[in-house]
Amino acid sequence: MGVMLVPTDEALDRYWNEGAGKVLKDYYGSWDNVPDNVILKLINNNMLNSFVSSVPSKFGSILNDANDPMKVTKESVDSVWLACNGAIYLTNTV
Repeated sequence: MGVMLVPTDEALDRYWNEGAGKVLKDYYGSWDNVPDNVILKLINNNMLNSFVSSVPSKFGSILNDANDPMKVTKESVDSVWLACNGAIYLTNTV
């Protein structure tokens, strides 16, 4: 069972306007102008292959595609849904 880390709208707004996503905003101007292959990298970093390795007790060991810690904390998860193919963590950070 996989896991998706899905940021809230507010988290995406902060990312786009103030955080690391500001570079994308400055370059592309709007979310609609960001190419799919660029968005795909963000989505792929937020798709985790194993629920067992992404439970709250193992948040500290979650790595992104570059093997850097993703810094997911229990406090960054607003809610959790179980879907037919995995779990969805709604997060307040990107």
